[in-house]
Formats: sequence, C-alpha cells, structure tokens
Amino acid sequence: LPKERIDINTADLYDLQRLPGIGEKRAQAILDYRARHGPFAQVEDAAQVPGITQAMVDSWAGQAYVR
Repeated sequence: LPKERIDINTADLYDLQRLPGIGEKRAQAILDYRARHGPFAQVEDAAQVPGITQAMVDSWAGQAYVR
C-alpha cells in the first residue's frame, strides 16, 4: 500500500503525526512554527523546527511535500 502523501503546509495535527518520527508534541511544534514563520518553501525547511532533525525530514522522502 503506498503511503499517503502529506502537504506539511496544510496538514493538521492528526495528519502530521502520520509522518515517521512525529508524535503529537512534534506535530504541534510544526504547527506553531508554521504559524510564526509562514509556510515552508521546501520540505527540508522543516528541519528548522525545534525537535525535528534532518534525519527525520530525510525519512519523509516520498511522503511529505509542499505545494
């Protein structure tokens, strides 16, 4: 079964938690970062969110995207 793709600029708390390594706390950190800084220009920018590592972002390849 292919993984459902998730737009990290529009995903809600529930959808963000479907990404590898993302639980409720990190999902909320992504939402807070997005609210403060605006949408991500590229998926790699999510590594700037406190608590999100580059390795985590790399593990989202093919699943996370930005529109």
